[in-house]
Amino acid sequence: MYFLLLATALGADPHLSHTRLVTANGHGVAVFNADDSSKAVLNHFSDHLYQQYDASSVPTWNLLFDTYFGLSAEGSCGWLTSEAGYGYLEGSNVLWVDRTRGNLKITEYIWSPMELAHPAFAHLLHIENTGSSTIDNVRVSSLHNYHIGDDNQGTNNDNENISWSDGLVEQGTNTGFVINVHPLVDADSYGCDSVYDKVNSCEVLDSTCNSSGTDMVGGMQWMLGDIPTGGDGWVGVVQGFSSAEDTTTVPALATNWQTARQPEELLNA
Repeated sequence: MYFLLLATALGADPHLSHTRLVTANGHGVAVFNADDSSKAVLNHFSDHLYQQYDASSVPTWNLLFDTYFGLSAEGSCGWLTSEAGYGYLEGSNVLWVDRTRGNLKITEYIWSPMELAHPAFAHLLHIENTGSSTIDNVRVSSLHNYHIGDDNQGTNNDNENISWSDGLVEQGTNTGFVINVHPLVDADSYGCDSVYDKVNSCEVLDSTCNSSGTDMVGGMQWMLGDIPTGGDGWVGVVQGFSSAEDTTTVPALATNWQTARQPEELLNA
């Protein structure tokens, strides 16, 4: 008796094989986490590529709780945390993340520029009006939640100070660690008091910032104004780490790297 075995193609639907993307420049590493597609944000930044230098050394600290952009437009306000796709620009360490809000197409770009030669990364947002009419009073916000203070039940967010000096400056009061958030486009307002809630409530940040305590969080805002059909706008920041209470290195490096270029020029350099 003979049996004829017919092979059938076993196919699988295309799907993402990963939900976390990494960008690094040899000095620091940032991680975009889309494990939850409704909370797809940057939530890891460290000043070393390795988790632990050797068995006796202190593990590398994740300095970042999360950071992301927000939007006020078309009668609604809120944070941009849901993703509509993500990946790498071909042949680069540049991550892209697509998001949508009504007739506005939003693409973020995140990468650690090799030229900075420092634990730092750039985070840009490009917004386009794909609708048939002008969208009025568009405002973009940002939130930056770092944990660089003393240990507070394992979260390292106690005894922090945050202030403004041509950008956000957060310091661990006792650790000496510093995070600079340097705007690549001049911010129209900023704040460090209830940033998350104020943006959700469509408020303009009051441009005062000098606070100390537990879990200090800062943010910026850019007033892009009216965006016509087919029009667009860009905002962006460089975020970087320094130790030993050094508050000037990251802004100086970011300024030298930018050299008067606009965000889209930095991306295409």
